[in-house]
Amino acid sequence: MNKLKKSNKPAGEVDIDMYENFRLNVRLLRAQQGMSQKELSESLGFSSAKISFYECDRLRRTPKMADVYAIARFFGVDPQEILFKKGKVVLE
Repeated sequence: MNKLKKSNKPAGEVDIDMYENFRLNVRLLRAQQGMSQKELSESLGFSSAKISFYECDRLRRTPKMADVYAIARFFGVDPQEILFKKGKVVLE
C-alpha cells in the first residue's frame, strides 16, 4: 500500500480535520456494508468499544496507524482516503 502523505503541520501538531474525516469515513464505510459496529469489530478482531471509540470520539485522539491500515484493507480502500477525504469514501 502507499505510504500516507505527510501533513503540512509542524512536528507534534495533528491535522484536526483528519480526526473528523476518519470518524465519518469509518461510519460511512461500515454503513455502506450494512454492518453493525459489533460485526465490524469482530471482522477486524477489535473490541466493540474500539470501533465505537473511533466513530464517536470527541476527544480527537490519534487512531493507531495499524488500525487505519486494517480498516482500509478490510474495506478495500486506500488509508489516505479514510484520513483525508471528508465523508467521500465510496466502496467500488
